[in-house]
Amino acid sequence: MEEAYLKAFLATIARSQAPKETKENETISVSETVSAAASVYENVRNALEYDEEHLLRRNAIRRILKRRFGEEDVISLSSDLLHELIWARYLPNNAVPTKTLDEVAAILRKFQPLFVQAEEAGKNTHHFNLWLLDVLSTEIEYKLSPPLVEEGLVGLVYQNIKSRLEWATSQIKPEDRELQLYVAVHRAVLKSNRATLRYRVFVLYFPDWSKAPTSELVEHVAGRLPQIIETVENQLNHSSGERLLRFCETFAKNIPAISKTFCPTKKDFAKPWPRPRPFVMINSEFEYTAVLFGRLFLSCLPNRFWPYWSSCLLIVW
Repeated sequence: MEEAYLKAFLATIARSQAPKETKENETISVSETVSAAASVYENVRNALEYDEEHLLRRNAIRRILKRRFGEEDVISLSSDLLHELIWARYLPNNAVPTKTLDEVAAILRKFQPLFVQAEEAGKNTHHFNLWLLDVLSTEIEYKLSPPLVEEGLVGLVYQNIKSRLEWATSQIKPEDRELQLYVAVHRAVLKSNRATLRYRVFVLYFPDWSKAPTSELVEHVAGRLPQIIETVENQLNHSSGERLLRFCETFAKNIPAISKTFCPTKKDFAKPWPRPRPFVMINSEFEYTAVLFGRLFLSCLPNRFWPYWSSCLLIVW
């Protein structure tokens, strides 16, 4: 089973590295002079508003949409958005296919009924608008630069932990366990921010949304927007989320030289993997003593025995 997931991940890497041929006259082109000025401004702004590097473009998309969404038709907004991103060098010049204009416009169009519904939410209007901007900007980012390798890596780690995990908890409902584990792995592996997680959980509930949603699906989501937002936020705010994250971070660190996936060296893969600690919620002095002795016992084991003890046991009282 694990070998199948690994092969799928390697196939994803190969697919992401496959050359894409695009004729120069079928790409979007902007002035290099304007691009240089815009790039300087964005570099200064990013230095002041520090964030993970892979989130900078999504943040830029969100800023542009927040400033201009609703002021013009979706075709014009799509064109202006892509040109601004190329000017600021978040996208390469003479490389983005012109068909991307229509693809981004389609994404903007399907979100319009949702923003209309958000305007009717009364005191929650501001919160709903910001929530939709997070989801919209992330979907556009995924369209412009599909994170195939990153999401493939998340899937690989998720399946690896899931296959070893034994749940013994009443704090996470059985129907929520796989989703909570996925969110924790996404945070641990990719350091995903709130906006990305909102989009990923939303798409898990509505898998067809990111493909070609029907008008019925768009109407359904718009009509139940308050309930959907509440459901997604409840999952992201789960009381066991942070503890499960720390648990998954142990195993995320067990993947040596992730950043060097495409150019691994023997030295990278020769590094010893850290010993994972069991994830335990302690509610009594007795439990604390049991956990302490358990960890002391595990710490005394020689390294060669650890592969036999590396299965994940989630113990929650």
